[in-house]
Amino acid sequence: MAGWDGWAAFTQGHANSLYNPALAQESPCTFTFGIGGENAGTVSVWACTSGFPSESFTPAACKTILDELRDSTGTIFTAPPAGFTMIRSIDSDHDIKVLCGKAKTVPGRVLYCAMSNSSLHIGVGDIQNSNSACEKEALRVFTLAVHEAALKGI
Repeated sequence: MAGWDGWAAFTQGHANSLYNPALAQESPCTFTFGIGGENAGTVSVWACTSGFPSESFTPAACKTILDELRDSTGTIFTAPPAGFTMIRSIDSDHDIKVLCGKAKTVPGRVLYCAMSNSSLHIGVGDIQNSNSACEKEALRVFTLAVHEAALKGI
């Protein structure tokens, strides 16, 4: 859908700029973002930033993500997006439910999915020298970026 590229860049910019500078020295994290949702019964990614692994987020994968965010079906854990393993679903700050996952073959790659208003946000973070503190920080900044998008009505 036209006009969504700026919003994907908006959430990416927020996530990348909010990542703790102290952690960034040892374990930098770079996010790519996709933004989408449901349109005429089809769930898909409408826009994404450069480097986003869009091949993993087919309409079927996006529908499974959206169903899990809305209804907690559990299907996402047995049918995750290609190349990822889903680890957990959490209720984070700002009343945002986040699905958390990791790449199967790319070390340090994390996946976060959430809804803001009616938009689906998919953030893929690449963390060098990844550890639990970095993953916790990546989750925090992803949640803040989605919250900022929600405040803008996205």
